[in-house]
Amino acid sequence: MSIFKNGKSKWAAIGIIAAAVIALGLGGYAFYSAATQSSASYHAGAASAKLRVEVVDGMTEVPLEGAVVVVPETNSSYATDKDGKTAVIEVPYMPNHHFDAFMPQPWGEVTLVIYKEDYVTYCLFHCQVMPGQTRMGPKILLFETKQLSNTQPFSIIEGPNRVWLDELVKKYQPK
Repeated sequence: MSIFKNGKSKWAAIGIIAAAVIALGLGGYAFYSAATQSSASYHAGAASAKLRVEVVDGMTEVPLEGAVVVVPETNSSYATDKDGKTAVIEVPYMPNHHFDAFMPQPWGEVTLVIYKEDYVTYCLFHCQVMPGQTRMGPKILLFETKQLSNTQPFSIIEGPNRVWLDELVKKYQPK
């Protein structure tokens, strides 16, 4: 059964979701690569980080003005401008200590919930931010409710960045 109306196939849905995940992953990789060049600030104990979220239509990638980006950790919301971007948002640096015993992560994580009338709500968990730095992104792709028969919120988890993941795999690879 297709989740799209008007005869669009489930493969189209899979392609769209894959594109969204790839966009997040590439953005995260570029962010991490640039951020690790000054990893000294990670150890400096900075208490906050910044990001500027971009929200676009998932089919056309046209910027969406008036989307609302909520950061639950701060109970704050921010509207996107005509370019689909929020102002720079300051967020708490909240490291995930789950991996500290064997491979610490140099980034913190926050949650983003994005709303736009006539679009499916989008929730991004583990959005990566570096202390003392500004992340230009993530880029969020929203899909119109009229295009989908299932309008349950999207729930996306930003996975570890590629550099950290490659180091983890190499470190624990059987010899």
